[in-house]
Amino acid sequence: MQGRSSGAGAVEPSAKGGRDGLVLLIDTDVLERRDRADAMTAALADATGATSLSHEDSTSAAYLRMHQWRLGATTLVRAACSGHTQSRTSRRPARDEEPVVVIGLQHRGGGAQVQDEAIVPLAPGCVYAMVLSGSFRHVSMGHTRTSNLLIRAGDLELPLRLVTQARPRVATSPVTRLVRSHVWSLVSAADDLDASSRDGVEAATLQLARALVASASGSTSHVQDALAETLVARVRAYVMDHLSDRNLTPASIAAAHHVSIRQLYKACAAEHLRLEPWIIARRLDAAHDELGRLDNRRHTIAAVAAKWGFANSSHFSHRFREAYGMTPREWQHHSRDVGAAEAPGRT
Repeated sequence: MQGRSSGAGAVEPSAKGGRDGLVLLIDTDVLERRDRADAMTAALADATGATSLSHEDSTSAAYLRMHQWRLGATTLVRAACSGHTQSRTSRRPARDEEPVVVIGLQHRGGGAQVQDEAIVPLAPGCVYAMVLSGSFRHVSMGHTRTSNLLIRAGDLELPLRLVTQARPRVATSPVTRLVRSHVWSLVSAADDLDASSRDGVEAATLQLARALVASASGSTSHVQDALAETLVARVRAYVMDHLSDRNLTPASIAAAHHVSIRQLYKACAAEHLRLEPWIIARRLDAAHDELGRLDNRRHTIAAVAAKWGFANSSHFSHRFREAYGMTPREWQHHSRDVGAAEAPGRT
């Protein structure tokens, strides 16, 4: 294995690093059934220093499969495993030169984590955090799938105590939803990332992780800086969630994020984002997709325009043609013709 894995389905980056792209770390399905439980137990125990591991079901049902991607010094790991309980006591000294912080997303299954006397339940869709040092207890119930970011504690540029404070309160962070979406997107796109884009992706990932920890920790001295760093990312996510809201304006966006309109524009300008044109473009994209669907012929163009925030149909048609080189009606006819040509049984 190139790296060390955790009971949370994580893999700690090895000192030597690994090759770029997807790496399969372990797949117990390729082993004889009688050997799978021992292989899983040994891999997790060696990786985390766990002093005990028990399987939820019979050992013959045990399985563990992990892939990892490198994003610079940060590692992204996708894991699937059978139910188990893993524990590590503080009597075993940490072997890491620097603690590794895990920011994880639970895709499937449930369980709980116990660290620093704080219990965090795990359920599908939840975001969690833990530190791969000291003692912990991890309970994985049922067939579990997780995606985890493994980040060197120093790269967060935050005191490690803030991670301890934040861990039980990660769900309360205003950037939790954004982190969830980011991790999911990384898993979907990781294979397509080339070397030139990894640095930028890692920087954005660290920024979100830092904001998650700082905002959940309750440390006032770090919260403002962390939230300011992620303001534009949060604005983008907010706009995409409210595209169909006719009252979506710079003023409403600023109010939702507790900043002034001036602060909002300044933050957007720093990232070369022209807010209003960007919102219009995203609304046009949504209308374009809806008008092009074959199962959506009952809705008029005016109704689709109104749904995506365009009160004036003529203005919508003008914008649409500028963006796509054809009118909404022409796009509908084109989509219908293409769909009919591709229908089963058509030669």
